[in-house]
Amino acid sequence: MSDLSSSVGSGLPASARLDSTSKVRSVNGDDSVARAEAAAAGGVIRGADQVDVSAESVALQKLRELPELRTDLIESIKAQIRADAYDTPERLDAALDGLIDEEILGQ
Repeated sequence: MSDLSSSVGSGLPASARLDSTSKVRSVNGDDSVARAEAAAAGGVIRGADQVDVSAESVALQKLRELPELRTDLIESIKAQIRADAYDTPERLDAALDGLIDEEILGQ
């Protein structure tokens, strides 16, 4: 028999032992068979640690990874829009070229 308290050094009682003939099986997190066999052998089996991260947490992390906003550029563009100076023929042509490239050429 193998004494878990001596091999792990965690201070488990001597009753927490598993012999070499015990079979421990776990498939897709279902360890009921492993627990029953460990209990029958007089051993102790511990569950695995698990961390669940919510979708909101993942979204917040992605937001944190975005580059800093260039507020000076944003304010400049807002001022140009308010003054009707932003929509120039050159900008409209560039926007249409980009749209055509994206929609027709898939670029």
